Amino acid sequence: IKSDTTVTVEEFAKLMGIKGFGRNKMFNFLRQQFILMNTATSQPYQKYLDAGWFKLAVKDSEHRTSNQTLISGKGISKLRMVLAEFYPEVVNLVT
Repeated sequence: IKSDTTVTVEEFAKLMGIKGFGRNKMFNFLRQQFILMNTATSQPYQKYLDAGWFKLAVKDSEHRTSNQTLISGKGISKLRMVLAEFYPEVVNLVT
């Protein structure tokens, strides 16, 4: 995985290929592991931003500005290892 690659949490959930595990379950899992904050914005804790696991992208719309949490190439590799502790089928994925 290239270091400049970023994916959304939804794309990451699909990439991991865990049956029945989509965007919402991935957000919940990352909150339960204290990787994302348990807030409406689901932003990563600062230590994971500093470690390069995530990037925040600013999204501007007509009515508001918001941040979108993106997972970096490094984050994909690290989060895959975290997931593999709970979902062994993730270990067999080729990335």
